[in-house]
Formats: sequence, structure tokens, C-alpha cells
Amino acid sequence: MPALRNSAEELMWFAAQKDLQESLAWAYYFRGCAHYMQNDAPAAADDFLAVISRRHIASSFVFVQSAFGLASALFAQTKQDEAQAVIELLAEYAQEPGNAAVRGMAQACAAGVAYRHDNREEALRWVAKTERSFQRRPLIGLCAAPLVTTLVLIGQGTPAALLEAEQLLSEEDVFLAETHDRMARIEVLVQLAELHVSMNRHEAALLAMREAVELAQPGGVRRVFLDASRVVRDLLDELEFTGVHQRFIEELRVHSPRDNAMQEPAQRMPQATAAARDFVQPRHPDLIELLTNREMEVLQLLAMRMTNKEIAQALGISTDTVKQHAMNVFRKLHVDNRRAAVLQARAMGFQFDNQTML
Repeated sequence: MPALRNSAEELMWFAAQKDLQESLAWAYYFRGCAHYMQNDAPAAADDFLAVISRRHIASSFVFVQSAFGLASALFAQTKQDEAQAVIELLAEYAQEPGNAAVRGMAQACAAGVAYRHDNREEALRWVAKTERSFQRRPLIGLCAAPLVTTLVLIGQGTPAALLEAEQLLSEEDVFLAETHDRMARIEVLVQLAELHVSMNRHEAALLAMREAVELAQPGGVRRVFLDASRVVRDLLDELEFTGVHQRFIEELRVHSPRDNAMQEPAQRMPQATAAARDFVQPRHPDLIELLTNREMEVLQLLAMRMTNKEIAQALGISTDTVKQHAMNVFRKLHVDNRRAAVLQARAMGFQFDNQTML
């Protein structure tokens, strides 16, 4: 992403010197992509808006992709009304005479935005009528019809939809690996991780997520994870305990969308530590040995989706000590990750605070 941004700025300078307006639109588009993927939504919105203002100069591809990027960047800033206006502009553009060639791409982008922002019925209608035979080609857009299709199929969740999504994603992953399309592969791997969870393949999901993080970390690609579902955030929580790019994952969690029950760390810590002090463990034949008081505190805070760093701050201990306590909890509960630990503890009769989250 830093290299893409630098190249885009060089093109921007050259195009401005030679008054090459179409090239200038391309430059703004690619710089907007870099800003968005690195989670600088305001800067991305400015760049994509610069393309939209050149509506009759920019190529159809750049205009449609920039409209998708602008809507996404506005949603990331919780500017829903402005984002909706951009989606409507995109729909109008697709219907203009002479735009038949990009109509399918525009509709796919509109469906992608709709799906990610709680209008799934519209996305499901789109995927029901769209053609599934995709021509393999480099995916240089923020929005690609094949990946919108698989995203919606995974969300649909039926056995047939999941099997179709798996076939499409597997084929796409092979092609992208062969063509060294790292950026698109990150999104494919994130979708594969979510698909594996839906099909009860937890280890495969973690492996896919690990590879996605390893590809994303060097260039600081964050937005793919932040735009994904809560399932993806749960997998990131588990990876954090393995030490895979822990700082990068913690950065993602800081910027991750929070549910209403998810409070900011500073607000949660007093409540969390108080709840942990009142936490009583049951006697259970499957429990290797009783958890220590500190291990019970760590388990309670794990259930509240707190990061290693947040737990360390709440309990006044180091992150390495948190990891050790967590591993002891996993061993005693016969599990190997935080989500499984919480589920197993509940099955054994552990009672968590009402604010606790999986």
C-alpha cells in the first residue's frame, strides 16, 4: 500500500503537468485505494470524491470503483446518509445510455455495499439473478463481482450456497496465487476463513486467517478485516494468543467496529475486574484441576473479548503473564483457543456476567 500510494502520487504530478485528466482520475483512484485499505477513511473519501467530480472524464471502471470506495469510506465514518446518496448515484450511472458495459459491475458494487451495511435482502436479490460464470482476470478493483457473489453466498448460509461459495473461492484462490495478486488474495482468504467457520472447520478457518494476516501485515492492509463480519474478529482474537503479528492484530481490534455491548477498554476495565472478583467456578469431573483466582479473572475477561493488552492493564500484569494464564485455562478446560474455552466453561456451569460476550 505505501508503494501504491507513492506511485499514484507520481502519476498525479505527471498528469497534472501534462493536463492528462483521465490519468489524473486513475491516480486519485489508486491513492484512494491505498488510503482506504490502510484505514484512512477521510483521505480515501477525498480522493474518491476527486474522481466523482470528474464523472464525465474518468473511465467508467474508475468512476464505478471510486463510487464504491467513496460509499465504503463514508460508511466507515458513520456518514450513512451521504453514503446512501453515493449508492443512488451509482445506480443512476449504471442506467445511463452507453453504460451497459459497466452495468453489471455497478450492480455488483451496489450489492456489495448493501450487504456489508445491513441491506442484505437487496444483495440476495442481486446474487439470485447474477451470472456465476466468471472470467479469470486480475482483480484491480476495490469491488469485484466474483467476491461480492461469494460474500453473499456465505451470508446466505444454506448448504448449497456454502458449497458453491467454496468452489468459487477455491478456484479464485489458486488463480490469484499463480498471478501473485496479493491484495485480492487477502480478501479471498478472509472469506474462506468465514466459510470454514460456517462449515464447522475451525482449524481450516484459523489457517486461512493466519495466511491472510501474514499477507496483510507488511503493507498495513487493515480495511479488509475491519469490513468483515464478527466471525472474522473472533478468529483474530484466537490468533492473537499464538503470537502471529500480535501488534498488527491489536491495532485491528482498536479500530474494529464494536457492538453496543462492547464498551471502550477504559470503561470496561473496572466492570470487568469487579465481575471477575465475584466469579465462582463449579466443580466438574472434566475439569483437570480448579482454576486459580487469577485464571478465573483471565477467563472472565477473555469472555468479554478483551485483548491481551487490555487484560494486562485491567489486572496490572504483563501481556506475557496473561498468555501464560490463558494457556493454563485452555489446558484445564481441554481446549486450545479462547472461544472454545468460553463455550466449554459455560457448558461446565461457569456463570458469566450479563455483559460478557463470546
